[in-house]
Amino acid sequence: MRDYIHADDVARAFASALDAELDGFAAVNAGTGRAVSNADLAGLFPSEAYEPVPPGEDTFSVADPELAATLLGFRARHRVEELAASAASD
Repeated sequence: MRDYIHADDVARAFASALDAELDGFAAVNAGTGRAVSNADLAGLFPSEAYEPVPPGEDTFSVADPELAATLLGFRARHRVEELAASAASD
């Protein structure tokens, strides 16, 4: 499971961080807070768009977006389905 975030949202997170007036340093996750399996992500693309990956150890990496919301006023706008649609149209 992964937290897939759209590149447009990452760019907005960086812009929010640059505009924020923070005292000192803060490590902030830019993420959606939603877990998406690699299989579910692959299912959003035509099968000829990728090569299947052999099964392996399951991993879990999902961002906690609350600090970004609190400090930067940032929340991801795009869902993983939009990420796949914009990638497919390029």
